Amino acid sequence: MYPLLPNNVGSVVAYERKKLRAKDARVQLNEAIDKLAVAIDLAGSQSKERFNCVNQQLDARGCTTKEEKIATLVFEVSRITKDKLTYSEALAYLEMADGDVNGAIENVYEDFGWSLEQEKIATLIAKVSRITRKKLINSEVRAYLEMADWDVNSALESINKDFGTTFGKG
Repeated sequence: MYPLLPNNVGSVVAYERKKLRAKDARVQLNEAIDKLAVAIDLAGSQSKERFNCVNQQLDARGCTTKEEKIATLVFEVSRITKDKLTYSEALAYLEMADGDVNGAIENVYEDFGWSLEQEKIATLIAKVSRITRKKLINSEVRAYLEMADWDVNSALESINKDFGTTFGKG
């Protein structure tokens, strides 16, 4: 530290004040970071609770509230609607299907010219690209699905065997 001489007392005091302000700023910054972490944690838990049916493999039968059903419907059909299905449209599809999410999904597929087979092919292509680190073409995936009688899980098992992987197995 500085020797206390009559001519440099002002600079020592200024230095000490600056040091205290920096310490206060660090303390305030750390407190703000802690508050932000708590807020993010709470927001994450609230969104998990709010959309629990989406996070549980989109089991439409597990959705109880209207908002959960709408969220599931919008999420399920987002690939074919290119995220253009609005809340009110999703609500209308649900009302036409008497609250049945699976029926509403089928209606959206029909209106957008998308078949259940195309959805299964798209689902399997997305899963397979993670397994093989390359994309199989549509006809290859269709062949796997046809061999498995259009069961996505059975087709995935066949692909696992052919590529020597264990993706998707519990």
